[in-house]
Amino acid sequence: MKQKNILIISGTPSHPVTSGSSSCINAYCEMLINMGYQVSFLWILNHNAKVDTRAMEEFWGDRLFIFKKKLVQKIYEHLIRRTYFKLTGYYTLDVFDPWGMKAFVHKQKLHEKFDAVVTNYVYISKVMRHFTRATKVLYTHDIFTRRFQRTKEEIYSITATQEGKALSRADVVLSIQENETVYYSYLTSTNILTSYSYFPICKTGFVGNNALLYFGGPNTHNLESLNWFVTEVYTPLRKEGVDVKLLIGGSICKKLTHLEGKDNIELLGRFDELSDFYSLGDLAINPTYGGSGLKIKSFEAMAYGKVLISHQHCMEGIFDRHNAPIFSAHNAEEFKEKIKYTLANKEETRALKEASVQYVQNLNKEVERVFEVALSTNTGS
Repeated sequence: MKQKNILIISGTPSHPVTSGSSSCINAYCEMLINMGYQVSFLWILNHNAKVDTRAMEEFWGDRLFIFKKKLVQKIYEHLIRRTYFKLTGYYTLDVFDPWGMKAFVHKQKLHEKFDAVVTNYVYISKVMRHFTRATKVLYTHDIFTRRFQRTKEEIYSITATQEGKALSRADVVLSIQENETVYYSYLTSTNILTSYSYFPICKTGFVGNNALLYFGGPNTHNLESLNWFVTEVYTPLRKEGVDVKLLIGGSICKKLTHLEGKDNIELLGRFDELSDFYSLGDLAINPTYGGSGLKIKSFEAMAYGKVLISHQHCMEGIFDRHNAPIFSAHNAEEFKEKIKYTLANKEETRALKEASVQYVQNLNKEVERVFEVALSTNTGS
């Protein structure tokens, strides 16, 4: 049993799971606990954030530390967003670094208690400076260099130089896909490891129906890609007489009311247990064709034993890409062909469900290995 004390630092809670980010953090926190590490959580909240803390308090107990930002910092962040960002298209690197954190860390004696800290996202990377004795691990989640310029979404965006500065604060950096590891290696001399993301296995039985499953949140890329799929793939299939239905779950349903009741499409909304959703069919789709980061919904579906039909974009930088049991499509015609093939070959679908689970089990072993290496890295301080 490992007795290392690990502190997770994040503005995103691990419990309950409400987004791809919280799903990722939730999974690796529970993974580390199961591996034998002593894990605590430092949760950074915005001033007067209206959040229910009960799930976090129930899971972490006295291993949860909550830091609330001050009103003056909220005003400062708002000014940066309304002035500097509007003028330049960039944020300052440390705009979200929590003021007063040093005093909080020392008051709680956190700087003396932990062998390693895992900080989530580059925009709070400066917090690591308060933990000079600990191994400093930065879990990046995504690339933020020119994020606004690339996506046109008005979210945190920095220059390559700034991102490199954030990465260099760590003793080791964890990226969630291989392409990002390559990119980061140009920005810093810090050791970069590809950790991917951990997905707990929860196999569901063979259903044998003709349902396509999609679960996600209402971000721009999800909405654009799913609307494209319905228009270019699903509706033409129905017009060809293919017996298929589309089941959509998650908070994205609130933005898809125009599809309600249309052409055998069902909007099922929120599920307390994902297994209840993934038990409704055997085939999952991920038509996402834009954005960066790891496409979490792909591997989440596979962890539930789903056969995945995915846009080629979702294959970028994934674990053991050439052996991944995923039907990959470059365009609408390929999507249609692969859907028709899987619907017509039920026994192959049954076998591929097992292959999906085995793939995720192999992925999880690699994630465990990489985290163990990262947490054993000697501090550079």
